[in-house]
Amino acid sequence: MALLGPVRKPRARKFYKCNACEWIFDAGIVWDIWDELTYTEKRALAKARKARFKIIPGQVYIKAPQVCCGEFFVFRGIPEIDAICQRLDLYEDAC
Repeated sequence: MALLGPVRKPRARKFYKCNACEWIFDAGIVWDIWDELTYTEKRALAKARKARFKIIPGQVYIKAPQVCCGEFFVFRGIPEIDAICQRLDLYEDAC
């Protein structure tokens, strides 16, 4: 994935899907990494699950335009979940 522009941290005005949550929960690796997580990180994951892996209105989120496999998309993620993915190096080049 190639970053196209600056990473911003706006406040959500509507519901968005959290792309960082997809990397952890849709890949089915949450139980593989569970023992490596701190208590605070586990709480962040529980909070994201309770919100159905959505960024809720009023919440600050990460927004970054990217290109992957020639396709443009906007990455949106909950900062705490993105920090987990970054720390554990879970993001991989899908192309």
